[in-house]
Amino acid sequence: MPYPTLEAVGTERVIDLSSLDRPAVLICYAEATQDGASAIQAAVRERYTAAQVLVAHVIDLHTVPRIFHAVARSILNAEYDKAVAALPPGETADDYVVILPDWDAAFGAAMGLDDVMKHLGVAVFAANGALLGLAQGDDVTAKTLRLLAGRQA
Repeated sequence: MPYPTLEAVGTERVIDLSSLDRPAVLICYAEATQDGASAIQAAVRERYTAAQVLVAHVIDLHTVPRIFHAVARSILNAEYDKAVAALPPGETADDYVVILPDWDAAFGAAMGLDDVMKHLGVAVFAANGALLGLAQGDDVTAKTLRLLAGRQA
């Protein structure tokens, strides 16, 4: 199944799940459900380097009217710049700061995640682009780590 491609804030890097170079964890949420996203990223980073696993934040922005997209992009770019400035020396933004706006909620829907406006969700992909599984609801961090541990090489 082809999944939507998303363009990263700050770098314009296009994330195409059919051409990954490593497994990926995509943390999907909206403003109201962002709590826990940083903890998931930290847990993944404790076990895997950025060279081993891509971690990206997919932000559902479908409720932002099109007329305000430029304002939202500006805010996201400022958040990107803040995150890049806080990186430890030697770390690259391409590996550690991947923010993917989902303007029409197509990504979460394509994954089969329940409404990320109500519950943060995670999609875990193998390096070959195969969806390994979803984590949503209770114990999202633990479910994400279990999916990664069982990933395909």
